[in-house]
Amino acid sequence: MIKPNIYNWHVARLTDHFSCGATVGQPLTILFIDTGVDKSHSEIQGNLVEAECKSFVPYEPCLSDYVGHGTQMVSSVTGKYILKGICPFARVVVYKITDKKGISKLEWLYRALEEGIAKGYPIINISYRTEYEVDLFEFNRFQALVDCANAQGIWVVCSAGNDGRDITQEYRVPANLKGVYPIGSTNKNGDISGFSNTLSGQFFAPSGDEYEINYNNDWVMVAKSSFDTEDYLYEVLGFDKAYTVGIGTSIASALFSGVVASLSGELIAQGMNAGRTEMECLLRQGARLIDVQRNYYEVSLAGSIRALRQMRG
Repeated sequence: MIKPNIYNWHVARLTDHFSCGATVGQPLTILFIDTGVDKSHSEIQGNLVEAECKSFVPYEPCLSDYVGHGTQMVSSVTGKYILKGICPFARVVVYKITDKKGISKLEWLYRALEEGIAKGYPIINISYRTEYEVDLFEFNRFQALVDCANAQGIWVVCSAGNDGRDITQEYRVPANLKGVYPIGSTNKNGDISGFSNTLSGQFFAPSGDEYEINYNNDWVMVAKSSFDTEDYLYEVLGFDKAYTVGIGTSIASALFSGVVASLSGELIAQGMNAGRTEMECLLRQGARLIDVQRNYYEVSLAGSIRALRQMRG
Protein backbone atom coordinates (compact mmCIF):
# COMPACT_ATOMS: atom_id res chain seq x y z
CA MET A 1 0.00 0.00 0.00
CA ILE A 2 1.41 3.40 -0.99
CA LYS A 3 1.26 5.82 1.92
CA PRO A 4 -1.49 8.26 0.94
CA ASN A 5 0.07 11.21 2.78
CA ILE A 6 2.50 11.77 -0.08
CA TYR A 7 -0.60 12.89 -2.01
CA ASN A 8 -1.69 15.30 0.74
CA TRP A 9 1.25 17.68 0.22
CA HIS A 10 -1.05 20.45 -1.01
CA VAL A 11 -3.02 20.76 2.23
CA ALA A 12 0.21 20.49 4.23
CA ARG A 13 1.48 23.53 2.32
CA LEU A 14 -1.73 25.47 2.86
CA THR A 15 -1.60 24.77 6.60
CA ASP A 16 2.17 24.67 7.24
CA HIS A 17 2.07 20.89 7.72
CA PHE A 18 -0.91 21.19 10.06
CA SER A 19 1.08 23.14 12.67
CA CYS A 20 -0.44 26.57 12.13
CA GLY A 21 -2.92 26.20 14.98
CA ALA A 22 -6.47 25.05 14.37
CA THR A 23 -9.16 27.62 13.85
CA VAL A 24 -11.84 27.75 16.53
CA GLY A 25 -14.70 29.33 14.60
CA GLN A 26 -17.43 27.41 12.80
CA PRO A 27 -16.64 27.49 9.07
CA LEU A 28 -19.15 29.04 6.71
CA THR A 29 -21.38 26.82 4.58
CA ILE A 30 -20.13 26.13 1.05
CA LEU A 31 -22.50 25.49 -1.85
CA PHE A 32 -20.91 23.31 -4.53
CA ILE A 33 -22.49 23.55 -7.99
CA ASP A 34 -21.10 20.43 -9.59
CA THR A 35 -21.72 16.89 -10.86
CA GLY A 36 -23.44 15.64 -7.71
CA VAL A 37 -21.90 13.89 -4.72
CA ASP A 38 -21.45 10.44 -3.22
CA LYS A 39 -23.20 11.19 0.06
CA SER A 40 -22.21 7.81 1.54
CA HIS A 41 -18.47 8.45 1.34
CA SER A 42 -16.82 8.48 4.77
CA GLU A 43 -14.83 11.63 3.94
CA ILE A 44 -18.08 13.52 3.25
CA GLN A 45 -20.56 12.05 5.73
CA GLY A 46 -21.38 14.45 8.54
CA ASN A 47 -20.67 17.50 6.39
CA LEU A 48 -23.45 17.29 3.82
CA VAL A 49 -26.67 19.20 4.54
CA GLU A 50 -28.68 16.73 2.52
CA ALA A 51 -32.06 18.40 3.05
CA GLU A 52 -30.82 21.48 1.18
CA CYS A 53 -29.13 19.63 -1.70
CA LYS A 54 -30.82 19.54 -5.08
CA SER A 55 -30.47 18.30 -8.64
CA PHE A 56 -31.11 20.76 -11.48
CA VAL A 57 -30.97 17.97 -14.06
CA PRO A 58 -34.70 17.58 -14.80
CA TYR A 59 -34.54 13.90 -15.78
CA GLU A 60 -32.06 12.90 -13.05
CA PRO A 61 -33.39 14.06 -9.67
CA CYS A 62 -30.92 12.07 -7.55
CA LEU A 63 -27.65 13.54 -6.25
CA SER A 64 -25.63 10.48 -7.37
CA ASP A 65 -22.27 11.53 -8.78
CA TYR A 66 -21.72 9.33 -11.84
CA VAL A 67 -18.92 11.53 -13.17
CA GLY A 68 -17.01 11.66 -9.86
CA HIS A 69 -15.97 15.30 -10.08
CA GLY A 70 -18.27 16.71 -7.38
CA THR A 71 -17.24 14.05 -4.88
CA GLN A 72 -13.60 14.91 -5.48
CA MET A 73 -14.22 18.63 -4.96
CA VAL A 74 -16.25 18.26 -1.76
CA SER A 75 -13.73 15.83 -0.28
CA SER A 76 -10.90 18.30 -0.95
CA VAL A 77 -12.60 20.45 1.68
CA THR A 78 -14.12 17.89 4.06
CA GLY A 79 -11.57 15.06 4.10
CA LYS A 80 -10.79 14.00 7.66
CA TYR A 81 -9.55 10.40 7.68
CA ILE A 82 -7.15 9.09 5.04
CA LEU A 83 -7.70 12.19 2.94
CA LYS A 84 -6.72 15.56 4.44
CA GLY A 85 -9.25 18.29 3.67
CA ILE A 86 -8.61 21.99 4.04
CA CYS A 87 -11.75 22.58 6.15
CA PRO A 88 -12.97 19.24 7.58
CA PHE A 89 -15.78 20.76 9.68
CA ALA A 90 -17.41 22.77 6.90
CA ARG A 91 -21.11 22.38 6.18
CA VAL A 92 -21.64 21.54 2.52
CA VAL A 93 -24.62 21.80 0.16
CA VAL A 94 -24.49 20.35 -3.37
CA TYR A 95 -26.47 21.46 -6.43
CA LYS A 96 -26.14 18.93 -9.23
CA ILE A 97 -25.97 20.28 -12.82
CA THR A 98 -24.48 17.31 -14.68
CA ASP A 99 -26.10 14.07 -15.80
CA LYS A 100 -24.61 10.57 -15.80
CA LYS A 101 -23.22 11.07 -19.32
CA GLY A 102 -21.28 14.16 -18.21
CA ILE A 103 -23.65 16.59 -19.94
CA SER A 104 -24.09 20.02 -18.33
CA LYS A 105 -26.26 22.83 -19.66
CA LEU A 106 -25.70 26.52 -19.21
CA GLU A 107 -29.30 27.01 -18.13
CA TRP A 108 -28.90 24.45 -15.34
CA LEU A 109 -25.89 26.41 -14.10
CA TYR A 110 -27.88 29.67 -14.28
CA ARG A 111 -30.80 28.26 -12.29
CA ALA A 112 -28.53 26.69 -9.68
CA LEU A 113 -26.54 29.90 -9.25
CA GLU A 114 -29.73 31.96 -9.09
CA GLU A 115 -31.20 29.77 -6.35
CA GLY A 116 -27.95 29.61 -4.38
CA ILE A 117 -27.74 33.41 -4.35
CA ALA A 118 -31.41 33.76 -3.43
CA LYS A 119 -30.88 31.43 -0.46
CA GLY A 120 -27.85 33.43 0.62
CA TYR A 121 -25.18 30.73 0.76
CA PRO A 122 -22.05 32.65 1.79
CA ILE A 123 -19.66 30.74 -0.51
CA ILE A 124 -20.66 29.32 -3.89
CA ASN A 125 -18.08 27.10 -5.58
CA ILE A 126 -18.45 26.35 -9.31
CA SER A 127 -15.72 23.95 -10.38
CA TYR A 128 -17.26 21.89 -13.14
CA ARG A 129 -17.82 23.11 -16.71
CA THR A 130 -16.50 26.63 -16.40
CA GLU A 131 -15.29 26.73 -19.98
CA TYR A 132 -18.51 28.20 -21.36
CA GLU A 133 -17.72 31.05 -23.73
CA VAL A 134 -20.93 32.91 -24.47
CA ASP A 135 -22.24 35.91 -26.37
CA LEU A 136 -22.51 39.32 -24.71
CA PHE A 137 -26.23 38.98 -23.94
CA GLU A 138 -25.74 35.71 -22.08
CA PHE A 139 -22.63 37.05 -20.36
CA ASN A 140 -24.56 40.08 -19.08
CA ARG A 141 -27.40 37.84 -17.88
CA PHE A 142 -24.97 35.95 -15.65
CA GLN A 143 -23.23 39.19 -14.65
CA ALA A 144 -26.51 40.47 -13.24
CA LEU A 145 -26.70 37.37 -11.03
CA VAL A 146 -23.16 37.84 -9.78
CA ASP A 147 -23.89 41.52 -9.10
CA CYS A 148 -26.69 40.37 -6.77
CA ALA A 149 -24.24 38.02 -5.05
CA ASN A 150 -21.69 40.79 -4.64
CA ALA A 151 -24.30 43.08 -3.11
CA GLN A 152 -24.91 40.40 -0.45
CA GLY A 153 -21.22 39.78 0.19
CA ILE A 154 -21.42 36.26 -1.27
CA TRP A 155 -18.19 34.70 -2.53
CA VAL A 156 -18.66 33.20 -5.99
CA VAL A 157 -15.58 31.06 -6.63
CA CYS A 158 -14.76 29.06 -9.77
CA SER A 159 -11.93 27.22 -11.45
CA ALA A 160 -9.98 29.31 -13.93
CA GLY A 161 -9.86 26.38 -16.36
CA ASN A 162 -7.18 24.01 -17.59
CA ASP A 163 -6.25 25.29 -21.06
CA GLY A 164 -2.90 26.75 -19.99
CA ARG A 165 -3.46 30.26 -21.33
CA ASP A 166 -4.33 33.82 -20.35
CA ILE A 167 -8.11 34.23 -20.59
CA THR A 168 -8.32 37.84 -19.39
CA GLN A 169 -9.92 39.09 -22.62
CA GLU A 170 -12.45 36.26 -23.03
CA TYR A 171 -16.15 36.02 -22.18
CA ARG A 172 -16.18 32.85 -20.14
CA VAL A 173 -18.94 32.09 -17.68
CA PRO A 174 -18.31 32.26 -14.82
CA ALA A 175 -14.51 32.81 -14.88
CA ASN A 176 -14.56 36.24 -16.54
CA LEU A 177 -17.54 37.67 -14.67
CA LYS A 178 -16.71 40.72 -12.58
CA GLY A 179 -16.78 39.87 -8.88
CA VAL A 180 -16.10 36.15 -9.38
CA TYR A 181 -12.90 34.62 -8.02
CA PRO A 182 -11.38 32.40 -10.77
CA ILE A 183 -8.75 30.28 -9.03
CA GLY A 184 -5.58 29.09 -10.72
CA SER A 185 -3.34 26.18 -9.79
CA THR A 186 0.24 25.89 -8.57
CA ASN A 187 2.38 22.76 -8.55
CA LYS A 188 4.55 21.09 -5.93
CA ASN A 189 7.50 23.31 -6.83
CA GLY A 190 5.42 26.44 -6.18
CA ASP A 191 5.21 27.42 -9.85
CA ILE A 192 2.02 28.04 -11.80
CA SER A 193 0.79 24.70 -13.14
CA GLY A 194 1.36 24.25 -16.86
CA PHE A 195 -2.34 23.60 -17.48
CA SER A 196 -3.65 26.53 -15.40
CA ASN A 197 -5.46 29.40 -17.07
CA THR A 198 -4.50 32.83 -15.78
CA LEU A 199 -6.04 36.28 -15.38
CA SER A 200 -4.65 39.45 -13.85
CA GLY A 201 -5.05 39.93 -10.09
CA GLN A 202 -5.67 36.25 -9.46
CA PHE A 203 -5.56 33.88 -6.48
CA PHE A 204 -4.00 30.43 -6.77
CA ALA A 205 -4.00 27.25 -4.68
CA PRO A 206 -1.76 24.18 -4.93
CA SER A 207 -3.25 21.26 -6.87
CA GLY A 208 -0.39 19.72 -8.82
CA ASP A 209 0.74 19.47 -12.42
CA GLU A 210 0.94 17.18 -15.42
CA TYR A 211 3.21 14.18 -14.91
CA GLU A 212 5.35 15.21 -17.87
CA ILE A 213 6.18 18.50 -16.10
CA ASN A 214 6.70 17.31 -12.52
CA TYR A 215 7.60 13.72 -11.73
CA ASN A 216 7.58 13.95 -7.95
CA ASN A 217 4.11 12.76 -6.89
CA ASP A 218 2.51 15.99 -8.01
CA TRP A 219 -1.01 14.58 -7.96
CA VAL A 220 -3.27 15.18 -4.96
CA MET A 221 -5.55 12.74 -3.18
CA VAL A 222 -9.33 12.99 -3.47
CA ALA A 223 -12.33 10.81 -2.73
CA LYS A 224 -13.64 8.54 -5.47
CA SER A 225 -17.38 8.31 -6.06
CA SER A 226 -18.70 4.77 -5.82
CA PHE A 227 -20.85 5.58 -8.87
CA ASP A 228 -17.79 6.28 -11.03
CA THR A 229 -16.96 2.90 -12.52
CA GLU A 230 -14.38 4.11 -15.04
CA ASP A 231 -11.64 5.26 -12.65
CA TYR A 232 -9.10 2.53 -11.92
CA LEU A 233 -6.22 4.69 -10.70
CA TYR A 234 -6.70 3.35 -7.18
CA GLU A 235 -5.56 -0.07 -8.45
CA VAL A 236 -2.41 1.35 -10.02
CA LEU A 237 -1.52 3.36 -6.91
CA GLY A 238 -2.46 0.74 -4.33
CA PHE A 239 -5.26 2.81 -2.80
CA ASP A 240 -8.50 1.66 -1.29
CA LYS A 241 -11.12 1.83 -4.06
CA ALA A 242 -12.80 4.76 -2.28
CA TYR A 243 -9.91 7.07 -3.25
CA THR A 244 -8.13 8.35 -6.32
CA VAL A 245 -5.83 11.22 -7.32
CA GLY A 246 -6.34 14.30 -9.44
CA ILE A 247 -4.98 17.67 -10.53
CA GLY A 248 -6.59 20.82 -11.88
CA THR A 249 -7.93 24.27 -11.19
CA SER A 250 -11.17 22.68 -10.00
CA ILE A 251 -9.36 21.30 -6.96
CA ALA A 252 -7.62 24.65 -6.50
CA SER A 253 -11.03 26.34 -6.51
CA ALA A 254 -12.39 23.97 -3.86
CA LEU A 255 -9.33 24.53 -1.68
CA PHE A 256 -9.70 28.31 -1.97
CA SER A 257 -13.36 28.03 -0.94
CA GLY A 258 -12.30 25.97 2.07
CA VAL A 259 -9.73 28.56 3.10
CA VAL A 260 -12.36 31.31 2.88
CA ALA A 261 -14.88 29.23 4.87
CA SER A 262 -12.40 28.49 7.64
CA LEU A 263 -10.93 31.98 7.85
CA SER A 264 -14.39 33.62 7.85
CA GLY A 265 -15.47 31.38 10.70
CA GLU A 266 -12.39 32.41 12.67
CA LEU A 267 -13.14 36.11 12.20
CA ILE A 268 -16.76 35.67 13.25
CA ALA A 269 -15.72 33.72 16.35
CA GLN A 270 -13.50 36.61 17.36
CA GLY A 271 -16.31 39.13 16.91
CA MET A 272 -14.77 40.68 13.81
CA ASN A 273 -16.24 41.65 10.49
CA ALA A 274 -15.89 38.84 7.94
CA GLY A 275 -16.70 41.07 4.97
CA ARG A 276 -15.05 40.47 1.64
CA THR A 277 -12.83 43.55 1.80
CA GLU A 278 -11.36 42.51 5.15
CA MET A 279 -11.07 38.90 4.03
CA GLU A 280 -9.27 39.76 0.80
CA CYS A 281 -6.79 41.84 2.78
CA LEU A 282 -6.04 38.91 5.09
CA LEU A 283 -5.81 36.47 2.20
CA ARG A 284 -3.24 38.65 0.43
CA GLN A 285 -1.29 39.38 3.62
CA GLY A 286 -1.01 35.68 4.36
CA ALA A 287 -0.38 34.57 0.78
CA ARG A 288 2.82 33.87 -1.12
CA LEU A 289 3.31 36.42 -3.88
CA ILE A 290 3.96 34.50 -7.10
CA ASP A 291 4.17 37.35 -9.60
CA VAL A 292 4.39 41.02 -8.60
CA GLN A 293 3.66 42.43 -12.05
CA ARG A 294 0.54 40.33 -12.63
CA ASN A 295 -0.58 40.38 -8.99
CA TYR A 296 -0.69 36.59 -8.52
CA TYR A 297 -1.07 35.19 -4.98
CA GLU A 298 -1.02 31.61 -3.70
CA VAL A 299 -3.30 31.53 -0.66
CA SER A 300 -2.31 30.03 2.67
CA LEU A 301 -4.71 29.33 5.53
CA ALA A 302 -1.80 29.29 7.97
CA GLY A 303 -0.45 32.57 6.62
CA SER A 304 -3.84 34.28 6.82
CA ILE A 305 -4.37 33.10 10.40
CA ARG A 306 -0.95 34.46 11.35
CA ALA A 307 -1.84 37.77 9.71
CA LEU A 308 -5.08 37.85 11.70
CA ARG A 309 -3.31 37.13 14.98
CA GLN A 310 -0.70 39.81 14.31
CA MET A 311 -3.47 42.28 13.58
CA ARG A 312 -5.17 41.35 16.86
CA GLY A 313 -1.91 41.71 18.76
